[in-house]
Amino acid sequence: MPSLICRTVQLSPVVPAARAMAEAEEVPWAKRLFEIAGNVFAVTGRTEREYRRSLAGVRERLVFYGSTPAYRAVPKHHGWDALQEELRTLSLRGRWKEMGWFVDDDVSNAFAVVAEDSATAGQLIRERYTDVYHRVSISPAPNSDPALALAILDGIRSD
Repeated sequence: MPSLICRTVQLSPVVPAARAMAEAEEVPWAKRLFEIAGNVFAVTGRTEREYRRSLAGVRERLVFYGSTPAYRAVPKHHGWDALQEELRTLSLRGRWKEMGWFVDDDVSNAFAVVAEDSATAGQLIRERYTDVYHRVSISPAPNSDPALALAILDGIRSD
């Protein structure tokens, strides 16, 4: 049992099914004996170009997880078995640049908070994860401006 050896469990950004599985076992998710820290992919930008780059960057990270056999249960939970198989095949062929096109808006929205502005992204994180995680960290797209992450945090804190 994790509570005997640690106080916090840090979850990967692609484990939103963990809460559903716990509830299926009739275990209250927020009443665990340890804290649950979640990592949330966030897509946002101050300009259309910045937003598009953020979306592409997060989709590239999603295809990595989607192509990894260890995460096979996650797309399967959502009914995206064929997507996982296609991403795996492409990854084995080294076709990483093409793979982002396979992640559509439904997949992006399932595993990331996608909003055109940082304040809205923060509000969505707060609404979506308040009863899921005790603590949350934000994973913006690689090479994004750190000010965007700070603005998302401000959105989380605002009422």
